[in-house]
Amino acid sequence: MWKLLQRGGVVSGGLGVEYGTAMLRTLLLARILGPSEFGTVVSLNVLYAVVTMGTFVGIDRFLVHAAGGGSRTLLGATHAVNLVRGVLAASLLLVLAVPTAAAFSLQFARGSFLTLAGVALLGGFTHLRIQQVQRQDVFWPDALVTSCASLIGLVAAVAAALVLRDYRAVLWGLYANVGSQVLLSHLLARVPYRLSFNRERLVRAVQFGWPLALNGLALALVVQLDRVIVGAWLGMATLGRYGLLTTLVFTPVAVLFRAATAICQPRLAAAWRTTDSHGFSALFGQVASWMALLGLIAAALIATLGSPLIRIVFGARFGVSDTFVMLLALALVLRVVNRAGHVAGLAVGRTTDMMLSNLAGASGLLLTVLGLAWRPELAMVSVGILVGDAIGTVVIFHRLASCFGRNRRVFAYGVFVKALAVIIALDLWLLWLAPTLAVRACVATTFLVAATALAIRALVVARSVWQAGSETNAPYEEPGEGRTDARADAPTWLLCPRGPVRRPLPHHQPPVT
Repeated sequence: MWKLLQRGGVVSGGLGVEYGTAMLRTLLLARILGPSEFGTVVSLNVLYAVVTMGTFVGIDRFLVHAAGGGSRTLLGATHAVNLVRGVLAASLLLVLAVPTAAAFSLQFARGSFLTLAGVALLGGFTHLRIQQVQRQDVFWPDALVTSCASLIGLVAAVAAALVLRDYRAVLWGLYANVGSQVLLSHLLARVPYRLSFNRERLVRAVQFGWPLALNGLALALVVQLDRVIVGAWLGMATLGRYGLLTTLVFTPVAVLFRAATAICQPRLAAAWRTTDSHGFSALFGQVASWMALLGLIAAALIATLGSPLIRIVFGARFGVSDTFVMLLALALVLRVVNRAGHVAGLAVGRTTDMMLSNLAGASGLLLTVLGLAWRPELAMVSVGILVGDAIGTVVIFHRLASCFGRNRRVFAYGVFVKALAVIIALDLWLLWLAPTLAVRACVATTFLVAATALAIRALVVARSVWQAGSETNAPYEEPGEGRTDARADAPTWLLCPRGPVRRPLPHHQPPVT
């Protein structure tokens, strides 16, 4: 358990710096540039995010998941796939740049949209050895590279904003971030950068990654297309306010997902390969409980303090309604639940189910358009986000139900429903009483202290389950022949009164996607 905490500290530290600098860059650019110029920044980020997410094939996760992923030949094959991905992303950015600028009525910024292609091409030369060593639980190289690159990108973006005073500052930040990341990955790799075009290994990598590319495209539709709708329907100033708030709200979800994937995927994947579904679901129960608790803390803080703090820090020009913020806080909890299912999907190799979940979640965009046609305000956008996340969550857990065995009802009606009930009650209290900022701060502090106490208690309870799970953490190349007991009598649910089913279930092999 102590080793798990050490690895978690390294990964969380790297992610904290990465996302903390990204959030700080967003805040500083919004403060320096104002809503209209920042709306143009958001539009550039939308195009870059949609293309990079749509061409994401999870090649770094493949190195951790695949049997034989520690070999140099497979590393060279993943380098080849990553380079092809960079070329494809750059080509798509060149094709989509002019139409996107026209859709946002930003014809004057067409050159900046075209310049994004160079960032994507540069990222294709990243050395993936820093991800490959995660198979041996060595996380510090990747954490160091992402942290340093994020800090360099932050400095470059803010310096450019102070000098240029316009949207082009974000381009300086992107080039500095990606360029330094590529350079540092090669410096820390300690093995030569090679390309391998071994057909068998390339086919394996593509088979693993193509559902993730479609999944990334669907996720981009869910996460980014709403910004296109807001910008085209409500204007650049409103897009600037919307982009700022959604970045603040949903960044914790991205941090949780990245941390849970990096820390827990090796253990969960090994448990899936070497034990029955009961042992796997017991370990995943701990991951899901922690994600739900941390998501609930973030949602409660955003619901209580989000709207007044935005007005205090950025002024009335960035002000939004309490209703909009509270609906986004509820959507945050649903999205954390959804991403917990995606962690399980990656561990068992069910990337197709992740794709279907995000495609189903994109249906919320239709409700967004209908809502804006009826009442053109940001609250209608948050309703569409909320419904889309709910649909995607139902789909992912329905598709993965066989992986959890008899524990599927615990996942459906346990910790997640209680977390949603808490945040709904908090939203209703805020809407009914409209408390002052001082009262909001007291409630948020009380909630944070109580949640911290629960987290400490859960850490002690979880130790037995993770210690049992460590017995199943066999290397991927040589999965164990024996069957281990995952301590069915150990409590695994922080907010759920029922533990996992005690009776072991038949062994499940991961299906081919």
